[in-house]
Amino acid sequence: MNRKNIYVAILAVVATVTASCSKDEIITEKTDQVAQTSSSFEYQDLILPENTEAPAGTDATGGLNYPTAPHLQFPNGPDEELPYYPFEVVKSPTASYLTETCLFDVSKLENNKTYHKLQNGSLRIGFFSAGFEELRMLKLASSSPSGWNAQWGFPPAVENEKPDVFYAHLWNFQSMIIYLSKPCTEFGFEIAPNNKIGTHRFYVDYGDWLNDDTKGSVSVETHSPSGASLVAVKASKPFRLIRILSTGSPTLPVADGLAIANIRYRLAGK
Repeated sequence: MNRKNIYVAILAVVATVTASCSKDEIITEKTDQVAQTSSSFEYQDLILPENTEAPAGTDATGGLNYPTAPHLQFPNGPDEELPYYPFEVVKSPTASYLTETCLFDVSKLENNKTYHKLQNGSLRIGFFSAGFEELRMLKLASSSPSGWNAQWGFPPAVENEKPDVFYAHLWNFQSMIIYLSKPCTEFGFEIAPNNKIGTHRFYVDYGDWLNDDTKGSVSVETHSPSGASLVAVKASKPFRLIRILSTGSPTLPVADGLAIANIRYRLAGK
């Protein structure tokens, strides 16, 4: 088989994901884009093939619709002022946090491919831009020359040293949305910047609308390598939307992309 045929064959590969909080929660997902990575001294640059997409796959349970459910009204909330509810910031992956939340196990999801959603038998998670366009996250092995080429972090600050990560090459001062198919009262993930120079701050809001922080709000400083931080909220009211804002400042460098890992959730009523 010549090189051209090999490349075409690679693009046709689809990934099967086992994302579960219990043994019987097994849902498959097919992906439709392949990406490759390379690294430099200061930045973890991504090289994305141009106009190379495999045929779109069909989700075993149906696709995750854009977040336009009747009780949501994007891009803005209602005209009346939204009330704020008490919440608890979880600053590290403590034993209680690990016990009361469910981990999306993405270990069987193929590396170097992009994913718009994660799902198991209980919940689907969709990744979107701030304008609610589909956002595809690149799955990478961590602490790997061919993947996320920086040390992630060390317990007890993070859950483990070498998690699988999902990378988004966001431009500076951009935000991304994580949309949940069901309301949750607890949701968390670890985050790190792509830029290896200095410390970077991320702002994360929890609510039901765009720019809605009524159910929780967290600000964390992180750095790469070895400086990933947990972002997690235990809310008193359910939420379905999480916004991650990446910013720079005169004293803090821009992130030039971000990676998240160890995504955990707790469904409302559980």
